[in-house]
Amino acid sequence: MEIAIATQRILLFSDQFSAEDVKQNAWDKKTSAFDAVSKVTSFLSRPKDEDFELVYHEHRFQPFWHVIANARYIYDRSAHYQVQTKGPEVQAVTLEKTDYTVTNGHIHISVVEHCRQEEHDEVVVDGVTGKSAPELKAYLSMTPTVVTGALESHVPKGSILRATTNASFCHHA
Repeated sequence: MEIAIATQRILLFSDQFSAEDVKQNAWDKKTSAFDAVSKVTSFLSRPKDEDFELVYHEHRFQPFWHVIANARYIYDRSAHYQVQTKGPEVQAVTLEKTDYTVTNGHIHISVVEHCRQEEHDEVVVDGVTGKSAPELKAYLSMTPTVVTGALESHVPKGSILRATTNASFCHHA
């Protein structure tokens, strides 16, 4: 048996949006973030921009594993084939100088099967929880940078090496 394992490496994907674009997107969606509160209070008055305050934001990274496995199995195995005869009158069959007795309209032949089986599997797994994360596969179409040395030296200072860019708002009602 031969097993080959590819070199493990860390790939870093560049930000797809600037911090300002993310903050603006969050600000634009602030009302829908408090949708239940907005629906109740909209009868009285519509929330204004000054009713909201950005109280926290961070730049985080989401680690994940992209695993591709290929397997090729080449092997022989013993098997028994059942071959139907052409009619009830057939009592025996000679095949390759071997005589076979007919049982219930069939002959039974011992053979060796020469097999080749190939399998392929590809998974994306959350690097923290270990759970399948197929939604992260979208990142694979982007062009990453190979990290050499410490990962921390390749990310902006103050970044959190765990999840995605996040923003929190506080609604002052």
